[in-house]
Amino acid sequence: MLPLLLLTLACAPKVIKYPGLETSSAPAAQEAPPAKEAAPKPVAAKPAPKPAAAKPAPKPAPKPVAKKKRPSREERVAARKDAREDRREARRDERQDARQARRDERRGERRVARGRETDGERVAKAAAHYIGKTSLTCNGKNYRYDCSGFVNVSYARAGYDLGLLNTAALYDLAKEEDLYHRRRRPLVGDVVFFDNTYDRNGNGKLDDPLSHVAIVESIDEDGTITLIHKGSSKGVVRIVMNLEHPEEARSPEGKVWNSHLRGKSSKDPRGTEYLTGQLWVGNASFWSSSALVATDDDEK
Repeated sequence: MLPLLLLTLACAPKVIKYPGLETSSAPAAQEAPPAKEAAPKPVAAKPAPKPAAAKPAPKPAPKPVAKKKRPSREERVAARKDAREDRREARRDERQDARQARRDERRGERRVARGRETDGERVAKAAAHYIGKTSLTCNGKNYRYDCSGFVNVSYARAGYDLGLLNTAALYDLAKEEDLYHRRRRPLVGDVVFFDNTYDRNGNGKLDDPLSHVAIVESIDEDGTITLIHKGSSKGVVRIVMNLEHPEEARSPEGKVWNSHLRGKSSKDPRGTEYLTGQLWVGNASFWSSSALVATDDDEK
């Protein structure tokens, strides 16, 4: 029995043990397949973050306002004085216009009743007589062949003696006799004054007041005024002026509103004006003067 037991023990498989590892000479048992990993749960997509609102651009800092220099006492006094003078002149013009309108009405009524033209129309008719003339004479008397000489001879032909005055002297007389006005629709026969129609003193500046005069011949319904004057090169001719549209040479329909009264030159300073309406200064009704009474012995 003992030998059989020993034989059995000798044939039994040996087991080798290593630290941390056990192996056996017996056939290895079949390894179990690895367990399937659980599928990851779907993660809900997070909403995309909204773009941050653009910050408004910072407003520029306001520029510091320069403090206006307070006018001096002398300047304030002068400004008040000028304002009072302007108001007085405006009132004088209004009174003068009213007086002139009354005189015109009375004179017109008298002339119409007598079947004759008004005093202003008589002057305009006398002025038209000299259109195209190369000399200015009346009752055997010669007059200067320039703009003021033309005004003098036209009034002389109508029966008025202006004393051979130049443009500046005519202006002074109109002021002295209270005949000067600035109505934008002058009267037929009025003398019209202009500034800066040429560089009279030759200094290249716009400082030539009362450099030209003309006579009103007629006035259209739209305010266009026909003037007669002695020009610089064309002799005695007609030109037009519209004081309701002084900056426009022509109307939208093409009608001439303002003639070119000053010739253009490359030497003209900036801001030079050329049209009749731009250069206009004022008017004078010499034919309505009590000191210059018209007579009936005018030249025919």
